[in-house]
Amino acid sequence: MIDSILKSREERYEYILKLIREYRLPVICGKVNYPGANKNTSTADMIFKILSDKLYWKFKESIIFSNLLEGHDGQSLILVVNMDHLTAKKRAAKIEEENRIGRLYDIDVYSLEGLPLSRNELGLKPRKCIICNDNPWICSKLKKHSLSELLAVIDRILEEELRRKNGQG
Repeated sequence: MIDSILKSREERYEYILKLIREYRLPVICGKVNYPGANKNTSTADMIFKILSDKLYWKFKESIIFSNLLEGHDGQSLILVVNMDHLTAKKRAAKIEEENRIGRLYDIDVYSLEGLPLSRNELGLKPRKCIICNDNPWICSKLKKHSLSELLAVIDRILEEELRRKNGQG
């Protein structure tokens, strides 16, 4: 399964590079941060649908091309946008920060050189673990939280978002 996930990531990156060469514009890749080997669950799909809607809404005036990819690493929304890559990354970071479900999004913006922009390059603070607010890379490396603990928090965040969207929260 891990090999399949890595292969899907490589194929997606090659596709992004192809789009950059073809359009000579930045490319946005929206995904869901979802733990575990199975990235294609009903919960991940619901979160992805919310993310996709937000990306289409926030970038609607700039989208030149869009495509939905499905792979072993989950779904990805690919957008070619007619805007400066720094502006696109700032807008993407704002989506990730506007409410709690944004912590589950992974929105990368690729420059014309094919490199993803980091939050650090924009002077933005690093993202935090959804459970303890520490550095998520350290939590992951140390296996600080169990898969079941992570999935329970993700379920709660999704429930909160669905209640909020339905005017019940």
